[in-house]
Amino acid sequence: MISSSSLKGKFMGGLMGIVYLSYFVLVLFYMTAIAAGIQEWIGIWFVFACVLGFFIAGIPLLGTAMAIKGAMAAWNWSFLYSAGMFVGIPIAAMVMIGFICKKLDPAARNRHDNPSAAERMKK
Repeated sequence: MISSSSLKGKFMGGLMGIVYLSYFVLVLFYMTAIAAGIQEWIGIWFVFACVLGFFIAGIPLLGTAMAIKGAMAAWNWSFLYSAGMFVGIPIAAMVMIGFICKKLDPAARNRHDNPSAAERMKK
């Protein structure tokens, strides 16, 4: 028979796969905006701009800033729309994943019930 703890462990492993997959999709979305911006600014072919954009998109702060600027330059998006799309949506996704992990992780739920080793030594 399958216990609930083993199902939670398997789900947490699957959730990490979803996190990595969503980060890859986010990098592809950033890459598209960065490549469109590079093509607009420099005028190189879109394929070469995509290769550059893929490497830039993987750098956390630089990729976000370049994606915002690229979307503003190439797609005529406003700053608020670009920042909301490239900053707000990823933050909302991270918060949702954090809530799901906290709800399903028994160790996180029991931390408040069990005193830490430092607290036990004080007694």
